[in-house]
Amino acid sequence: MHRLGPRNNHRRFVLAAAIFIAALVASGAAGVHAAAAAKCKPLHPKINDYLIKAGTLTTIGEELPPWYTITNGKLSGYDGDLMVAIAGLECLKLNAQEVDAVGVIPTIASNRADIGGGNWYRTLTHAKVVYYTNPTHTDRMAIVSKDGVDTIDGLQGRKIGNLLGDTWTADVTAILGSSNVINYPSNQAIYQDMSAGRLDTSLFAYNGTSWYMHQPGSLIAGFQIKPVKPDPRVGVTLQPSQSGLMFAHNKSGLGLIFDQDLNYLKKRGAFVKFAKQEGLPVTMTQTGPPAWQP
Repeated sequence: MHRLGPRNNHRRFVLAAAIFIAALVASGAAGVHAAAAAKCKPLHPKINDYLIKAGTLTTIGEELPPWYTITNGKLSGYDGDLMVAIAGLECLKLNAQEVDAVGVIPTIASNRADIGGGNWYRTLTHAKVVYYTNPTHTDRMAIVSKDGVDTIDGLQGRKIGNLLGDTWTADVTAILGSSNVINYPSNQAIYQDMSAGRLDTSLFAYNGTSWYMHQPGSLIAGFQIKPVKPDPRVGVTLQPSQSGLMFAHNKSGLGLIFDQDLNYLKKRGAFVKFAKQEGLPVTMTQTGPPAWQP
């Protein structure tokens, strides 16, 4: 098995990291900025060799609670919590940034961010542009509508809102026709058009959208959400999709560090902790071995 450094160096940092994780899991992600600023020993000192700016983890994502959101300069959401935890393990400051969904992958691919997230499915198509960590959670394709439609055939004859670049986009467009699938740059833009009556049906990932529907002020509170029934024409409907965090192709060493940090966090209960505190189902953290969607 490939290691990042001498075995004794890795062990030297385990005790300090264990103490950090115990506090993290007990209290959530809060306070990690302070932990990074305090004197501590990073789990992987060589991480700075890969970062855009030494001592700082630059993150990118769409404003998309409960996955990735920045409030008063503080990063949160499930993927955000994982990034904050990684920064804590590695004694790094955070530089958290936001862009529309269509800008996330290009920002990572062009080395303007060290790590990205926001419930991005691990797909072979995306992997041509960016690399993924091992899976952090699973999710399903869903339909949001007034009448509770739950099949691809049930979408016939409708104007469908869709996030540009989502895993199912090509398959659904081939079935329904490009004139019936309206692609948007962000989920928020879809929510706004649904609220305004310009759309009555849209495609989303299930976990985060189900969460959003029940939040105060939700723009789609009067709609129904249904997981899409399996349809062999749309591969993503046949099994849950795995999501992961993303990093640039030319930084495989950084990805290895991220995977080791995430494995450390998962073994100590942080994945379940973060799912609970973000109001997401803990079952999504049971990812199984890494797998890919087309």
